[in-house]
Amino acid sequence: MATSSNVIMQLLTLSTAALVVMTAVSSLMVVARAQSCTDTITVELPNSLVNDVVEECKAITNTPGQCPVEFPAMKTTASDYTAPLSCPVSIIGAGTGGAYVAMRLIDTKTVPASDICVFEATSRVGGRLYSLRGLGKNGDLSVDAGGYRTWPRFTPVTHALITEVLGLGVECYEDEDPCEKFNIIDKDGNKAGFATMPEEMMRRVTDAGVRYFPTHKLVSMTKVESSTHLHFENGIKAAAGRVFLNIPQRPLLEVLRGSESLLTPEQAKEAYSGAHAVQTEMVAKVYLYYPNAWWYDLGLTNGEFAEEGDATNMPLKGRYHDGHVKCADPVKRTGCDGFLLSTYIHDYAGETSMYFRRFQEDRPEPVTIVSNNTAEGRIFLEHAHKRLMDYHSALPAGTISLPQYEINKKLSRARAPPEFAVLATWNIATVGSGGGWHGWTDLDRVSTAKFPFPESLNIDVINEAFSNVQGWAEGSLQHADAVLKLRYGIESPWNFTVSEGRQIVAQTQSKKCEEESVGPVLGGGGGSDDEHLCFLGETRIAMPGDEAPRRLDEMKVGDVIRAGDDTDATSVVTEVLVHPVGRTVDVAVLTGGAKDVVASLTHPIKVGGAWLESRTAIEQGLIAGRIEKRFVAQYYNLEVDGHAPGASASEHSYILADLNDSVRASGLGDDVTLNRMYRRQVAWGADSGKMKTTTAIGVAARGVAAAATLATSTQVCHATATAK
Repeated sequence: MATSSNVIMQLLTLSTAALVVMTAVSSLMVVARAQSCTDTITVELPNSLVNDVVEECKAITNTPGQCPVEFPAMKTTASDYTAPLSCPVSIIGAGTGGAYVAMRLIDTKTVPASDICVFEATSRVGGRLYSLRGLGKNGDLSVDAGGYRTWPRFTPVTHALITEVLGLGVECYEDEDPCEKFNIIDKDGNKAGFATMPEEMMRRVTDAGVRYFPTHKLVSMTKVESSTHLHFENGIKAAAGRVFLNIPQRPLLEVLRGSESLLTPEQAKEAYSGAHAVQTEMVAKVYLYYPNAWWYDLGLTNGEFAEEGDATNMPLKGRYHDGHVKCADPVKRTGCDGFLLSTYIHDYAGETSMYFRRFQEDRPEPVTIVSNNTAEGRIFLEHAHKRLMDYHSALPAGTISLPQYEINKKLSRARAPPEFAVLATWNIATVGSGGGWHGWTDLDRVSTAKFPFPESLNIDVINEAFSNVQGWAEGSLQHADAVLKLRYGIESPWNFTVSEGRQIVAQTQSKKCEEESVGPVLGGGGGSDDEHLCFLGETRIAMPGDEAPRRLDEMKVGDVIRAGDDTDATSVVTEVLVHPVGRTVDVAVLTGGAKDVVASLTHPIKVGGAWLESRTAIEQGLIAGRIEKRFVAQYYNLEVDGHAPGASASEHSYILADLNDSVRASGLGDDVTLNRMYRRQVAWGADSGKMKTTTAIGVAARGVAAAATLATSTQVCHATATAK
């Protein structure tokens, strides 16, 4: 394995012909193939081709467990400079989508394995899935510096691929019953790292005979007769019959800029328009390693915490359950060492990660190991530790289920700062990704973005950036299935139907409304807190008859709920909306019932015969409650009777059982027709200062059929992206 990011390649010049050399990619060295030679020149491989986080770490620390082990090696194929490689099917990018396409083509016996070439710009497999292993004092811990979990409700293809096709083990990501989110584990039950998924796929396809070329960064494409010639940064060329580009926006734009001769001016304009229909979101993650997992001593093994920061104070936005922790006594959870996810932040402008920029190494890799063996590292680690201690020392009484004196004693024992940190900063400088994930900027260009090239060129893009589920590997997999069916007639292998989802616009500078097709909200996009008309998932909804109340996060489309004072009057849930938030926000806490109900400030509730936003109802003293800040992972809401807008029998609402069935919550969802007919929210024209009953507007002018047709679109305003 190379010991430097500057790998020297020797090229021997032939006396009677052109240079002929062969790169032995597996060792990043070159072997001469010339029969006679004269001069020798040296050429430096671009830094973008070499993954050097391991060697870089070893240069600053020799403390065992602070540096990860090497990334898994795959069978590689030597490049040949004598002529373009012949690759009937060429896949650019060894991320989840690229590896999956290769595996499906082989498994369905559609293309011989030897006819498939996979080219990867870096020296590792996985793309945005980036697992570091061999960490900690015992060398048995891992860190997912990129994507990290599967969530079957939103990522069904990913979960089925992991468990059913690849046969990998999973465990609960957090303590919840039933388990909804999962990590990948190895055969011994240890957390294996989420990159195990693409790594296992690449292992299978290379074992089957697929040719794999790491450190091959595509820079341009040209058309030569019936083939597409691929030109790589290291000088290699390949002739392809069909090309799959498993690359996101910024790498795609680089390739387009070098490939304009491939397209007519009008085709180039269309391709660029599609590529520019998304933007990249900047992401930062920080994992702190403690030889004594002090948060476990406090009983904090599940849940989240947050504290705002700035350029001088590290922001906290962490999860107790995310980092890999191992205990000498797993049952009592004592004698534990491991990682605390102290920060996981993201936004399109990169403002929230400003504190971390100066600590990132100046190179294209997203990961920097921050060690206590350097003066700068100690500054970072001591500051991070102080922020955590200050936060946990100031928690309100009762937050931790221990006596205060016991809390103080345990925190005083946690005086030592973390020994090292894994800092991951996914930004525009990150080779192969150009950021953490993506969000739409132009919904009129969704189709063009998914298929930016003319069909006659046999070039397709497969990546989460241009998919129905942005921000997740799920997006790449779903789009891969769609493309494989379109180009080869290969049917999806899944025994379930995948929803196309609803695409949303993600912006940061100003609100923008877009017309969207109705479907479940998927992907990384979301809205600002005030735009979501929602409650926490634990909120209980009144059910008909003698049926017990049910939690909001357990509701499903088609469920029948109680509709009015008559316990037998019913309505139907026509959509369940989930809005990720993932940060501390202002909320309305409605009290006075069997259990407090936490709502977004602008969710309309009906009290005293009037519809008012939650905040207004509290401020006017019409309902007991308070406004406070809380960390909200995600909000839930229902659309009720959306199939029959304006029907006299429905109030399009649901009853909050936790408030003794005395308060109704608006069940208009995101449906533009319902919200225009029932102006319950200020944003839709309601008067927030007065008690206002709801009236249906324009129902007589529309028939039910016309109203149902209008209900196939919905208008949502989005300001920021939300948690993954």
